[in-house]
Amino acid sequence: MVIQADDANTSYVMVGHTAGTTLSGSVGARAGLKLNGGETLVVALGSFAKIFLKAAVSGQYVNVAYFN
Repeated sequence: MVIQADDANTSYVMVGHTAGTTLSGSVGARAGLKLNGGETLVVALGSFAKIFLKAAVSGQYVNVAYFN
């Protein structure tokens, strides 16, 4: 699975493995990986249900490609 934060995003998106994926607090308190606009993450997972996304502000998008 390839997850890309859209390059038109004005803020970041957090990608995590639980519903507890969070943006709040200091950098050390965040849960997940931070993707700024245009950045890409490649992960090997068998299910979309194992990925949680949370945007810092509304109107942020991600592009996803899934290869089976």
